Amino acid sequence: MGACFSVDKPMLIIGTKTVKASKFHTIVTFRDALMVAGKFPPHDAAITLIKNEVIVFTTANAKFYAVDGIVYKGITIPVRKLYGK
Repeated sequence: MGACFSVDKPMLIIGTKTVKASKFHTIVTFRDALMVAGKFPPHDAAITLIKNEVIVFTTANAKFYAVDGIVYKGITIPVRKLYGK
């Protein structure tokens, strides 16, 4: 009966990779999110965040939060959350 709560649910899609609940807590910075997508930026790399058509410039070591996309070296990596509202 308790097996339904132990399922590793998908939490995010970063690029083409799905991040499950067990690995979601390892994403602390935007650098971690980019590493999931296969990009390996330095900690001080300049990135652009897109959320609700608002553009924010920051570095890769900024704390991660759900956005619509991350632009790194001219490549837009879409981020889609699969939890909450």
